[in-house]
Amino acid sequence: MWPDASKNLYHYLQNTGEPQDINVDNMLTDLPDLPVDAQADAEWMASQAVADAQKSDISGPVTYPFNTEWTPEYAEQNEDQNWFLATGGYQYCTDGTVTVYPPTDSNAEWTYSYDYRVHVADRYNWDGNKSTTINGITVTDKELQELHRAGLAKEYDLVGESSVQHGTGP
Repeated sequence: MWPDASKNLYHYLQNTGEPQDINVDNMLTDLPDLPVDAQADAEWMASQAVADAQKSDISGPVTYPFNTEWTPEYAEQNEDQNWFLATGGYQYCTDGTVTVYPPTDSNAEWTYSYDYRVHVADRYNWDGNKSTTINGITVTDKELQELHRAGLAKEYDLVGESSVQHGTGP
């Protein structure tokens, strides 16, 4: 029913503390804000690359690498129950390249293409002051946190990156 949420909870209960991969491609498909925000970041980086290329008076294509800052994001319960239970709050950033093309005889506009990946990181842990109702049963963060304190479960890092995303403009 909630494959990523159950996988993450099971890993927590395995008590290893080892990092676990997170499926960022599925997050990009399932969550409404993440793909929009990540693409907006890439588009902003592309606009900066075009501005720089225009100032540099280039005569051929030029490629700029980029990395964005880590940004907090939250999987809301009403958006996707699986990701809400799997991560709740997490951080994301993008890295990639923008290739800027100057105007040509057949096109008077500056254009660009970009490729980027979305990286996600989260600490699978419990805040102690929240609760969630799952199938009619209320589970508190404090209860789950106590499993860690008792040595029955171990918090860990979730990390992952998407496949390469593409875009062009304008």
